[in-house]
Amino acid sequence: MKASARTRYEKMHRRYVIGLFLLVAVCLLFAATRAQAVSAHAREDRVKCYTSVCVQEGDSLWSIAEAHFSEEYASTTELVEEIRRINHVGSDIRSGAYLMVPYYTASAQ
Repeated sequence: MKASARTRYEKMHRRYVIGLFLLVAVCLLFAATRAQAVSAHAREDRVKCYTSVCVQEGDSLWSIAEAHFSEEYASTTELVEEIRRINHVGSDIRSGAYLMVPYYTASAQ
């Protein structure tokens, strides 16, 4: 293959790779945007409520948060922090104590 033909081939190949990369990037961006829109729509149909939970022997904030976790929270850690904040507690909780725990449910429209 001549040098000029190889150069043309390399340029064409480079354009193809860049074009493919851009196509994949656009597809991923579209998918992420679509997922956020669907997730946001699902959250619009749900309302935040609170329940009182009696702490049982062996319970931790983490286990309580896992039991009440839903997609509205980015992580269990986020829910643990909210439970701490609304109950004004640290990481230590006593058996027999009551905690207010947020949860989400379908709205009654």
